Amino acid sequence: MWARGVLNGSPIRESLKTRSWTKAKELADEMEEGKAAEPVTMDFALNAVLSEAVARKRCEGTMRKIRPLIASLRAYSTSHNLVYLPEFDLNHLRAFRASWKDNALSASKKLERVKSIWKFFVESGWLEKNTARPIEPPDCDDCPTLPFSDAEVQRIWNTPPASGGS
Repeated sequence: MWARGVLNGSPIRESLKTRSWTKAKELADEMEEGKAAEPVTMDFALNAVLSEAVARKRCEGTMRKIRPLIASLRAYSTSHNLVYLPEFDLNHLRAFRASWKDNALSASKKLERVKSIWKFFVESGWLEKNTARPIEPPDCDDCPTLPFSDAEVQRIWNTPPASGGS
């Protein structure tokens, strides 16, 4: 049986995973009362992120960053017995970030990817809010690349061209 209609202003169409009319009616009543359906598993959610990245034809460079992040999220959730997505709360996200060995800039970029993954979870309807949003990025003390000084430019102009022999 399927539930189809409008719930809290949002259109809904989903399988109730039953053939029993009475069980379907009970599930529909629970949905109307605001009782949540069974939450999505971490494994399903992380597989969906990878599938979405493939479907969006992300470049290989992006995929090289997403795959290890998904693997580490999967390993963290397994080691902390986090079966369902809502169990991976803000405290777990902070602990997960604290386990990173990256420098500040790399950690900042990785945090952006984690936040976008959690945004995907919210937009998919699996979480009510993006629990990764409150996490602040690390402070990056990147020195800007300065232009050449006048002396360096003069040295460059005065250097004879390399003889490549063509």
